[in-house]
Amino acid sequence: MFTIHPRAIARELRVAVAELDPDAVPLCEASELWAEFDATERLAASAKTLLARKVEEASSWKRAGYRSAAEQLAGMAGASVAAAKKDLDTSKKVRKLPKTADAMRKGKLSPAKAEGDRSRGIRRACR
Repeated sequence: MFTIHPRAIARELRVAVAELDPDAVPLCEASELWAEFDATERLAASAKTLLARKVEEASSWKRAGYRSAAEQLAGMAGASVAAAKKDLDTSKKVRKLPKTADAMRKGKLSPAKAEGDRSRGIRRACR
């Protein structure tokens, strides 16, 4: 399914962040480097959003003693249950919106934009 496993990507990212010395980055490269990390963050957030509904379907939250999948997601992410509920809701809605899911997979649309500005944001990103 994956040619590059997400765990390998996470390992590489941990190394890159551990070695990052902002003061050693030339000023002419700072914006570009920041943009690359921003794109990485948006893609990772999109993957989490796309997967959220599957975490609920797996019912591992029940076995782990959580009251809901949103509570489990919040605990795993260190986020609020309200934020996790929004992610879960967005995950379910995006399942029925293939153009939106594709824009998220390409990094053209952030999960926050998909959740918060469905009408204008999705049309703009999917043109």
